[in-house]
Amino acid sequence: MTTPNIPIQVLINFLKDLPANDLLITGKSSSKVLDLLRECWPHLKGSGEHNTYWDKIYRAENLHWKPPILHFELERHGATVNGSSRADVHYWEVDLDEGTAKIERRGHRQLEKMSPRMNVKAKAMEIANTIMRGLEHPALKWDNNYETVVLTISQIIPETIPQTTASRRKRFKDCLDSMLLEYGWVRKNHGNKIGFIKIHSE
Repeated sequence: MTTPNIPIQVLINFLKDLPANDLLITGKSSSKVLDLLRECWPHLKGSGEHNTYWDKIYRAENLHWKPPILHFELERHGATVNGSSRADVHYWEVDLDEGTAKIERRGHRQLEKMSPRMNVKAKAMEIANTIMRGLEHPALKWDNNYETVVLTISQIIPETIPQTTASRRKRFKDCLDSMLLEYGWVRKNHGNKIGFIKIHSE
């Protein structure tokens, strides 16, 4: 007869005293379950999926006990490191009879308010028209002959979430390059700022 894994058995014994249904485990019971789950986590087959180690289990939430399955959600923050406003959420199922853990499904959770939609092409068209007409604009700095111009892009595409800002600014630059090139303006950057110069045809 196989000897049951002691940490897992301790968790099973504690859960047996909780209502055997799919209701949320709350309060002190939730804290105790998380403590016991962390202790037995390394002993559960499959628990290392997506590098989910025992020290991340303290973030587990929405625990439900439906024998023999313990369900919980775990928010992962890998995407936020790269500037995303959303976190991945893994929905785990722990089968205590089998001693296994698996991610049943994955989802997302909005952590920050999303930046308002921006029509980048329209902004590029506005700036292109301003440059081609030689007009003043808070984001533009002209030379004396109005044949060279430098842009302060932060005044056109403001800083928001890093990933969103980088994407918008790249699309803006690509659109602006294409629009101005058609009318004889080519890119001539000034340091780390975008710049354009008017090319006169022979």
